[in-house]
Amino acid sequence: MRFFFSFFLFFVALCQLKAQSKSFELTDWYNNALVSSGSTFSHNTYALQHHSHSFDFKNKSATTQTYEVIRTDLRRNIVAAGDSAYAHFCVGANCFSSDTKRFTFTVNPGEVYILRFELDEATRVGYSSIEYQILNKNQSNEFMWLYFKYNNVVGITENNTNDFAVSGVYPNPAAEHLGFDVSINQPATLCYRLVNALGQTVRSDSAVINSGKTPLSINVSALESGIYFFTATVNGVTNQQKVIIGR
Repeated sequence: MRFFFSFFLFFVALCQLKAQSKSFELTDWYNNALVSSGSTFSHNTYALQHHSHSFDFKNKSATTQTYEVIRTDLRRNIVAAGDSAYAHFCVGANCFSSDTKRFTFTVNPGEVYILRFELDEATRVGYSSIEYQILNKNQSNEFMWLYFKYNNVVGITENNTNDFAVSGVYPNPAAEHLGFDVSINQPATLCYRLVNALGQTVRSDSAVINSGKTPLSINVSALESGIYFFTATVNGVTNQQKVIIGR
């Protein structure tokens, strides 16, 4: 009897461990930390600016898996008819409009996809709350919820002393050098990187920039032709753009 009871406890523990494990993992670009289900990400936005938060999504299993991303707009900042914040997302090189609420994708063993969860702010800053669910289409016990809260503070103003903007990268497509201009209201540290379509960081650097407009450039002459994603971050606010390198 004691043997069977011990076996039963072992079986229950094994089932619980299997239920808790996942075939995928999500890594936050901001701090290179693994993300757990139920995590909340809070950001401040600026009027008419684009905000993006990126993650590396990895299939860590030994088999090909099919996943789905589902977006739910819990609350959107609506200023007036035709003037509101719009949430949207990207899976790898596939970027969707706010009309797309869900997308299914297949990931090979060990393969990494970039997931980007984005918001385009309205003409006036306001509160938005967006929920994303990531699930395994073939395993009902594999799922993750993420929550993004924008401007979830009291007394939001549009005149933020850390406000910054990045020009469209140029030239695009690029062959030798990729240029961009950074405009900011006060001195700050800018972190930027270039990531390929597989989620691999191929260039990264940081620079202390003064107030006003600062031109910067990245040498891309040694990179293979293809699609890349350029990300610039100042004080937790990120600007991300798609880049094509071709010769």
